[in-house]
This record gives sequence, C-alpha cells and structure tokens, in this order.
Amino acid sequence: MTVYVLAWVYTISRLLHAFVHTGSNFVPARFGLFFIGVVSLIVMVVMAFISMPIHL
Repeated sequence: MTVYVLAWVYTISRLLHAFVHTGSNFVPARFGLFFIGVVSLIVMVVMAFISMPIHL
C-alpha cells in the first residue's frame, strides 16, 4: 500500500512540476515539487532493496 501512495505522490508531483514549469515558472515552487518527487523515488527504491531476497 505504501508503494502505491508513494507512486501517486511522485506522479502528482511531476504533473504539478510540469504545470508550474509551463505556467509561472516560479523556481522555488518547481524545486519543492521536484524535491518531493525525488524523495518519493528514493524511498521507493530503498523499500524495494529492503524487500529483495538475498541469496548467498
């Protein structure tokens, strides 16, 4: 469930980032939206690595 929420957070942040970029192009708002997307991706990658089975 958490991955689905993070995926939606990433998707919505990218859409809003695109709207700000093509609209007002206010850089602090764009950076905030970009940062939210990056953090959500990092958390999803860490969760994926944690849940991977390790075979030695």
